[in-house]
Amino acid sequence: MTRARSEFIDFAKGYAILLVVLGHSVQIVEEAIFFESFVFVFIYSFHMPLFISISGYLFYSTVTKKSLQEIFCQRFKSLVIPTIIWTMIMFLLYNYQELVYPQQDKKSLLKSFIGLIPRFYWFLPILFASMILLATFLSFRITLFIQFLVFTVLLFLPDISSFAFLKYLFPFFVIGYLFNKFNLVFIKISPLVILLFTLIFLAFLIFWRTEFFIYNSGMEFFRFSNLSFDLKQIYVNIYRYLAGLFGVAVNLFFLHKAYVFLQKKFMLDPFLKIGSKSLGIYMIHLLVVFHPKVIFLVQRINPNKYFMIIFIAGFLIIFSFVCTNLIEKSAVLRKVLFGVIH
Repeated sequence: MTRARSEFIDFAKGYAILLVVLGHSVQIVEEAIFFESFVFVFIYSFHMPLFISISGYLFYSTVTKKSLQEIFCQRFKSLVIPTIIWTMIMFLLYNYQELVYPQQDKKSLLKSFIGLIPRFYWFLPILFASMILLATFLSFRITLFIQFLVFTVLLFLPDISSFAFLKYLFPFFVIGYLFNKFNLVFIKISPLVILLFTLIFLAFLIFWRTEFFIYNSGMEFFRFSNLSFDLKQIYVNIYRYLAGLFGVAVNLFFLHKAYVFLQKKFMLDPFLKIGSKSLGIYMIHLLVVFHPKVIFLVQRINPNKYFMIIFIAGFLIIFSFVCTNLIEKSAVLRKVLFGVIH
Protein backbone atom coordinates (compact mmCIF):
# COMPACT_ATOMS: atom_id res chain seq x y z
CA MET A 1 0.00 0.00 0.00
CA THR A 2 1.40 3.43 -0.97
CA ARG A 3 2.00 6.08 1.69
CA ALA A 4 -0.75 8.32 0.28
CA ARG A 5 -3.26 5.47 0.33
CA SER A 6 -2.21 4.44 3.86
CA GLU A 7 -2.59 8.03 5.05
CA PHE A 8 -6.02 8.35 3.46
CA ILE A 9 -7.14 5.14 5.20
CA ASP A 10 -6.03 6.55 8.58
CA PHE A 11 -7.77 9.83 7.71
CA ALA A 12 -11.00 7.97 6.89
CA LYS A 13 -10.71 5.92 10.11
CA GLY A 14 -10.22 9.17 12.04
CA TYR A 15 -13.36 10.62 10.48
CA ALA A 16 -15.31 7.44 11.19
CA ILE A 17 -14.32 7.27 14.87
CA LEU A 18 -15.14 10.98 15.28
CA LEU A 19 -18.62 10.19 13.96
CA VAL A 20 -18.98 7.27 16.38
CA VAL A 21 -18.05 9.43 19.38
CA LEU A 22 -20.20 12.34 18.19
CA GLY A 23 -23.18 10.02 17.69
CA HIS A 24 -22.87 8.63 21.21
CA SER A 25 -22.57 12.18 22.57
CA VAL A 26 -25.81 13.13 20.82
CA GLN A 27 -27.39 10.03 22.32
CA ILE A 28 -26.75 10.98 25.96
CA VAL A 29 -27.47 14.71 25.54
CA GLU A 30 -30.68 14.39 23.52
CA GLU A 31 -31.98 11.63 25.84
CA ALA A 32 -35.24 10.07 24.60
CA ILE A 33 -35.47 12.14 21.40
CA PHE A 34 -32.00 11.41 19.99
CA PHE A 35 -33.50 9.25 17.21
CA GLU A 36 -35.15 12.42 15.87
CA SER A 37 -31.91 14.43 15.72
CA PHE A 38 -30.80 15.12 12.14
CA VAL A 39 -27.15 14.90 13.23
CA PHE A 40 -27.83 11.46 14.68
CA VAL A 41 -29.70 10.35 11.55
CA PHE A 42 -26.84 11.59 9.34
CA ILE A 43 -24.21 9.73 11.36
CA TYR A 44 -26.10 6.49 11.87
CA SER A 45 -27.24 6.20 8.28
CA PHE A 46 -23.73 5.27 7.14
CA HIS A 47 -21.01 5.44 9.82
CA MET A 48 -20.78 1.71 10.64
CA PRO A 49 -20.96 0.72 6.94
CA LEU A 50 -18.08 3.17 6.41
CA PHE A 51 -16.05 1.66 9.26
CA ILE A 52 -16.52 -1.93 8.13
CA SER A 53 -15.90 -1.02 4.46
CA ILE A 54 -12.51 0.35 5.51
CA SER A 55 -11.88 -2.89 7.41
CA GLY A 56 -12.82 -4.92 4.32
CA TYR A 57 -10.45 -2.83 2.23
CA LEU A 58 -7.59 -3.54 4.64
CA PHE A 59 -8.53 -7.22 4.88
CA TYR A 60 -7.64 -7.80 1.23
CA SER A 61 -3.90 -7.71 1.95
CA THR A 62 -4.39 -10.17 4.83
CA VAL A 63 -6.54 -12.75 3.08
CA THR A 64 -4.24 -12.89 0.06
CA LYS A 65 -1.23 -13.76 2.22
CA LYS A 66 -2.54 -15.92 5.05
CA SER A 67 -4.48 -19.16 5.42
CA LEU A 68 -7.93 -19.43 6.95
CA GLN A 69 -6.46 -21.01 10.08
CA GLU A 70 -3.90 -18.20 10.48
CA ILE A 71 -6.57 -15.56 10.00
CA PHE A 72 -8.86 -17.22 12.53
CA CYS A 73 -6.17 -17.51 15.21
CA GLN A 74 -4.71 -14.03 14.69
CA ARG A 75 -8.03 -12.21 14.45
CA PHE A 76 -9.44 -14.11 17.42
CA LYS A 77 -6.52 -12.78 19.47
CA SER A 78 -6.76 -9.26 18.07
CA LEU A 79 -10.56 -8.85 18.00
CA VAL A 80 -12.42 -11.35 20.17
CA ILE A 81 -10.12 -11.51 23.21
CA PRO A 82 -9.87 -7.68 23.53
CA THR A 83 -13.67 -7.52 23.25
CA ILE A 84 -14.06 -9.95 26.15
CA ILE A 85 -11.50 -8.10 28.27
CA TRP A 86 -13.00 -4.65 27.63
CA THR A 87 -16.44 -6.06 28.38
CA MET A 88 -15.10 -7.35 31.70
CA ILE A 89 -13.68 -3.90 32.47
CA MET A 90 -17.00 -2.27 31.61
CA PHE A 91 -18.87 -4.81 33.73
CA LEU A 92 -16.65 -4.08 36.73
CA LEU A 93 -16.97 -0.30 36.30
CA TYR A 94 -20.74 -0.41 35.87
CA ASN A 95 -21.49 -3.07 38.49
CA TYR A 96 -18.85 -2.69 41.20
CA GLN A 97 -21.46 -1.97 43.87
CA GLU A 98 -23.36 -5.10 42.93
CA LEU A 99 -20.15 -7.11 43.18
CA VAL A 100 -19.31 -5.69 46.62
CA TYR A 101 -22.87 -5.86 47.95
CA PRO A 102 -24.50 -8.58 45.81
CA GLN A 103 -28.26 -8.48 45.41
CA GLN A 104 -28.44 -10.68 42.32
CA ASP A 105 -27.53 -14.33 41.92
CA LYS A 106 -24.51 -15.37 39.84
CA LYS A 107 -26.69 -16.39 36.90
CA SER A 108 -28.19 -12.88 36.67
CA LEU A 109 -24.75 -11.29 36.88
CA LEU A 110 -23.45 -13.55 34.12
CA LYS A 111 -26.45 -12.65 31.98
CA SER A 112 -25.74 -8.95 32.56
CA PHE A 113 -22.10 -9.45 31.56
CA ILE A 114 -22.94 -11.31 28.35
CA GLY A 115 -25.57 -8.69 27.50
CA LEU A 116 -22.94 -5.94 27.38
CA ILE A 117 -21.35 -7.35 24.20
CA PRO A 118 -24.38 -7.04 21.86
CA ARG A 119 -25.30 -3.74 23.53
CA PHE A 120 -21.91 -1.98 23.44
CA TYR A 121 -18.97 -3.99 22.08
CA TRP A 122 -20.71 -5.73 19.20
CA PHE A 123 -18.66 -4.27 16.33
CA LEU A 124 -15.43 -6.26 16.77
CA PRO A 125 -17.16 -9.68 16.99
CA ILE A 126 -19.14 -8.77 13.85
CA LEU A 127 -15.92 -7.71 12.14
CA PHE A 128 -14.34 -11.03 13.17
CA ALA A 129 -17.33 -12.98 11.81
CA SER A 130 -17.19 -11.02 8.54
CA MET A 131 -13.50 -11.80 8.14
CA ILE A 132 -13.94 -15.51 8.80
CA LEU A 133 -16.97 -15.77 6.51
CA LEU A 134 -15.22 -14.06 3.59
CA ALA A 135 -11.95 -15.93 4.23
CA THR A 136 -13.89 -19.21 4.19
CA PHE A 137 -15.49 -18.34 0.85
CA LEU A 138 -12.10 -17.49 -0.65
CA SER A 139 -10.14 -20.36 0.91
CA PHE A 140 -12.51 -23.00 -0.42
CA ARG A 141 -12.87 -21.18 -3.75
CA ILE A 142 -16.63 -21.11 -3.36
CA THR A 143 -18.37 -19.77 -6.46
CA LEU A 144 -20.01 -16.36 -6.41
CA PHE A 145 -23.44 -17.97 -6.83
CA ILE A 146 -22.94 -20.19 -3.75
CA GLN A 147 -21.61 -17.22 -1.76
CA PHE A 148 -24.73 -15.26 -2.63
CA LEU A 149 -26.88 -18.27 -1.73
CA VAL A 150 -25.18 -18.67 1.67
CA PHE A 151 -25.65 -14.99 2.50
CA THR A 152 -29.29 -15.18 1.41
CA VAL A 153 -29.80 -18.07 3.85
CA LEU A 154 -28.19 -15.97 6.60
CA LEU A 155 -30.67 -13.17 5.87
CA PHE A 156 -33.55 -15.55 6.56
CA LEU A 157 -32.24 -16.54 9.99
CA PRO A 158 -33.61 -14.90 13.17
CA ASP A 159 -31.93 -11.83 14.69
CA ILE A 160 -30.24 -13.55 17.63
CA SER A 161 -27.98 -11.32 19.76
CA SER A 162 -25.89 -9.20 17.35
CA PHE A 163 -26.63 -11.32 14.28
CA ALA A 164 -28.68 -8.52 12.71
CA PHE A 165 -25.51 -6.42 12.49
CA LEU A 166 -23.70 -9.18 10.58
CA LYS A 167 -26.55 -9.39 8.07
CA TYR A 168 -26.48 -5.62 7.66
CA LEU A 169 -22.73 -4.98 7.53
CA PHE A 170 -21.25 -8.01 5.75
CA PRO A 171 -22.09 -6.69 2.24
CA PHE A 172 -20.23 -3.46 3.03
CA PHE A 173 -17.23 -5.46 4.25
CA VAL A 174 -17.18 -7.32 0.93
CA ILE A 175 -17.49 -4.05 -1.01
CA GLY A 176 -14.42 -2.69 0.80
CA TYR A 177 -12.52 -5.87 -0.01
CA LEU A 178 -13.49 -5.64 -3.70
CA PHE A 179 -12.45 -1.99 -3.91
CA ASN A 180 -8.94 -2.95 -2.86
CA LYS A 181 -8.83 -6.04 -5.05
CA PHE A 182 -9.78 -4.10 -8.17
CA ASN A 183 -7.96 -0.89 -7.16
CA LEU A 184 -11.07 1.30 -7.31
CA VAL A 185 -10.36 3.79 -4.50
CA PHE A 186 -8.91 6.70 -6.45
CA ILE A 187 -10.80 6.27 -9.71
CA LYS A 188 -12.06 9.51 -11.25
CA ILE A 189 -15.80 10.06 -10.94
CA SER A 190 -17.82 12.58 -12.91
CA PRO A 191 -18.99 15.62 -10.88
CA LEU A 192 -22.51 14.96 -12.17
CA VAL A 193 -22.42 11.45 -10.69
CA ILE A 194 -21.24 12.85 -7.35
CA LEU A 195 -24.00 15.47 -7.42
CA LEU A 196 -26.58 12.78 -8.19
CA PHE A 197 -25.29 10.52 -5.41
CA THR A 198 -25.30 13.45 -2.96
CA LEU A 199 -28.89 14.36 -3.79
CA ILE A 200 -29.97 10.73 -3.45
CA PHE A 201 -28.23 10.45 -0.07
CA LEU A 202 -29.88 13.67 1.13
CA ALA A 203 -33.25 12.31 0.03
CA PHE A 204 -32.64 9.18 2.10
CA LEU A 205 -31.88 11.39 5.12
CA ILE A 206 -34.92 13.62 4.62
CA PHE A 207 -37.32 10.68 4.44
CA TRP A 208 -35.60 8.71 7.21
CA ARG A 209 -37.88 7.29 9.89
CA THR A 210 -37.06 5.91 13.33
CA GLU A 211 -37.78 2.33 12.23
CA PHE A 212 -34.91 2.57 9.73
CA PHE A 213 -32.43 2.41 12.62
CA ILE A 214 -31.29 -1.19 12.93
CA TYR A 215 -31.47 -0.83 16.72
CA ASN A 216 -35.23 -0.33 16.44
CA SER A 217 -36.26 -2.78 13.74
CA GLY A 218 -33.45 -5.29 13.31
CA MET A 219 -33.19 -7.22 10.04
CA GLU A 220 -35.55 -10.16 10.48
CA PHE A 221 -38.08 -10.28 7.65
CA PHE A 222 -39.11 -13.94 7.66
CA ARG A 223 -41.39 -15.37 10.35
CA PHE A 224 -40.73 -19.05 10.93
CA SER A 225 -43.77 -19.25 13.23
CA ASN A 226 -46.19 -18.91 10.31
CA LEU A 227 -43.75 -19.10 7.34
CA SER A 228 -44.55 -15.57 6.19
CA PHE A 229 -42.63 -12.55 4.91
CA ASP A 230 -42.73 -9.15 6.59
CA LEU A 231 -42.89 -6.88 3.53
CA LYS A 232 -42.47 -3.72 5.60
CA GLN A 233 -39.25 -5.11 7.10
CA ILE A 234 -37.96 -5.99 3.62
CA TYR A 235 -38.58 -2.37 2.58
CA VAL A 236 -36.80 -1.11 5.72
CA ASN A 237 -33.80 -3.36 5.06
CA ILE A 238 -33.47 -2.25 1.42
CA TYR A 239 -33.80 1.41 2.44
CA ARG A 240 -31.11 0.96 5.10
CA TYR A 241 -28.72 -0.80 2.68
CA LEU A 242 -29.13 1.89 0.03
CA ALA A 243 -28.80 4.78 2.49
CA GLY A 244 -25.59 3.24 3.80
CA LEU A 245 -24.24 2.62 0.30
CA PHE A 246 -24.85 6.15 -0.95
CA GLY A 247 -23.72 7.59 2.40
CA VAL A 248 -20.40 5.77 2.24
CA ALA A 249 -19.82 6.75 -1.40
CA VAL A 250 -20.62 10.44 -0.88
CA ASN A 251 -18.66 10.77 2.35
CA LEU A 252 -15.59 9.03 0.92
CA PHE A 253 -15.63 11.40 -2.05
CA PHE A 254 -15.76 14.52 0.14
CA LEU A 255 -13.30 12.95 2.57
CA HIS A 256 -10.78 12.63 -0.24
CA LYS A 257 -11.33 16.29 -1.14
CA ALA A 258 -10.78 17.24 2.52
CA TYR A 259 -7.70 15.01 2.67
CA VAL A 260 -6.10 16.74 -0.33
CA PHE A 261 -6.94 20.20 1.06
CA LEU A 262 -5.59 19.49 4.56
CA GLN A 263 -2.49 17.84 3.10
CA LYS A 264 -1.68 21.04 1.21
CA LYS A 265 -2.21 23.08 4.40
CA PHE A 266 -0.09 20.67 6.48
CA MET A 267 -3.05 20.07 8.80
CA LEU A 268 -3.45 16.30 8.37
CA ASP A 269 -1.46 15.11 11.39
CA PRO A 270 -4.18 15.35 14.11
CA PHE A 271 -6.66 13.40 11.98
CA LEU A 272 -4.09 10.75 11.06
CA LYS A 273 -3.17 10.26 14.71
CA ILE A 274 -6.82 9.89 15.71
CA GLY A 275 -7.33 7.38 12.89
CA SER A 276 -4.30 5.35 13.96
CA LYS A 277 -5.75 5.12 17.50
CA SER A 278 -9.34 4.40 16.43
CA LEU A 279 -9.53 1.00 18.14
CA GLY A 280 -8.42 2.40 21.50
CA ILE A 281 -10.71 5.42 21.18
CA TYR A 282 -13.62 3.13 20.35
CA MET A 283 -13.02 0.84 23.32
CA ILE A 284 -12.24 3.50 25.93
CA HIS A 285 -14.88 6.10 25.10
CA LEU A 286 -17.61 3.45 25.49
CA LEU A 287 -16.50 2.91 29.09
CA VAL A 288 -17.11 6.57 29.83
CA VAL A 289 -19.98 7.80 27.68
CA PHE A 290 -22.60 5.26 28.78
CA HIS A 291 -21.61 5.02 32.43
CA PRO A 292 -24.80 5.64 34.48
CA LYS A 293 -23.12 8.38 36.54
CA VAL A 294 -21.93 10.19 33.41
CA ILE A 295 -25.42 10.05 31.89
CA PHE A 296 -26.91 11.24 35.21
CA LEU A 297 -24.52 14.20 35.32
CA VAL A 298 -24.93 15.19 31.66
CA GLN A 299 -28.71 15.11 31.75
CA ARG A 300 -28.78 17.48 34.73
CA ILE A 301 -26.53 20.08 33.17
CA ASN A 302 -28.60 22.33 30.95
CA PRO A 303 -26.43 24.58 28.74
CA ASN A 304 -26.87 24.84 24.98
CA LYS A 305 -27.27 21.23 23.86
CA TYR A 306 -25.09 21.66 20.76
CA PHE A 307 -22.28 23.08 22.86
CA MET A 308 -22.69 20.15 25.25
CA ILE A 309 -22.54 17.59 22.44
CA ILE A 310 -19.35 19.10 21.01
CA PHE A 311 -17.80 19.45 24.47
CA ILE A 312 -18.51 15.83 25.42
CA ALA A 313 -17.31 14.50 22.06
CA GLY A 314 -14.12 16.57 22.28
CA PHE A 315 -13.44 15.43 25.83
CA LEU A 316 -14.03 11.78 24.95
CA ILE A 317 -11.70 11.94 21.94
CA ILE A 318 -8.87 13.60 23.90
CA PHE A 319 -9.31 11.41 26.99
CA SER A 320 -9.49 8.18 24.97
CA PHE A 321 -6.55 9.22 22.79
CA VAL A 322 -4.35 9.95 25.82
CA CYS A 323 -5.36 6.68 27.52
CA THR A 324 -4.64 4.74 24.33
CA ASN A 325 -1.16 6.26 24.11
CA LEU A 326 -0.45 5.35 27.73
CA ILE A 327 -1.67 1.77 27.25
CA GLU A 328 0.43 1.34 24.11
CA LYS A 329 3.61 2.16 26.05
CA SER A 330 3.29 -1.26 27.70
CA ALA A 331 3.86 -4.22 25.38
CA VAL A 332 1.76 -6.46 27.64
CA LEU A 333 -1.21 -4.08 27.85
CA ARG A 334 -0.99 -3.36 24.13
CA LYS A 335 -1.21 -7.07 23.38
CA VAL A 336 -3.98 -7.84 25.89
CA LEU A 337 -6.21 -4.79 25.40
CA PHE A 338 -5.69 -4.03 21.72
CA GLY A 339 -4.50 -7.38 20.39
CA VAL A 340 -1.36 -5.76 18.99
CA ILE A 341 1.68 -8.03 19.08
CA HIS A 342 4.40 -5.75 17.68
